[in-house]
Order: sequence, then C-alpha cells, then structure tokens
Amino acid sequence: MLLMATHIKHLLHSFLKHKKDADAYQQKITHIVSATLSSELQKYVRIKTIRQGVLVFHSDASSATYELMLKKPEVLGAVQKKFPEIKDLKVTLRN
Repeated sequence: MLLMATHIKHLLHSFLKHKKDADAYQQKITHIVSATLSSELQKYVRIKTIRQGVLVFHSDASSATYELMLKKPEVLGAVQKKFPEIKDLKVTLRN
C-alpha cells in the first residue's frame, strides 16, 4: 500500500478543489455567453480562458471574430450582470 505524506495529500486536495471550482465558474459564464450568441456564431467561437478579469475567446474564422467584436458590449454586459469582476473580452484567431 502506498502511503502519501499528509502535506502532499492536502496540496492535491486543494488543487483539485480549486480546479473544480474554476471549471464550475467557467461553465456558468459559458452558459451566459451561449444564451447571448447565435447558434451559428457559436460554431466558430469558444471560450479559451478567463484570466485576470479578461474573458478570452478563440475564433476559427475572421468573420466570426468580427461578429463577436460587434456583439462585445452585449456579451460583456450579460456576463458582468452575474460576474462583475469580468472587465474585458478579447478574441484570438486560431491558426
């Protein structure tokens, strides 16, 4: 039987709990964004990450990037109603 040091066990538990909380946070934001964007646009853009108050999307097409930027105030406003700590939205074009 493999015994694990208590401090390592606590570190792993803390990491996994934080990861689970972060995933739930992103899922809630994804749900809000999905309700805001058209199903056609959702085919080409997806949330990549949330970092330092910035919601970062990946886009598969420049036209989808342009359309999302046009909808930026609407999307950001919807997200900020529930998550005011989100301050900006950026889109990167996937290569």
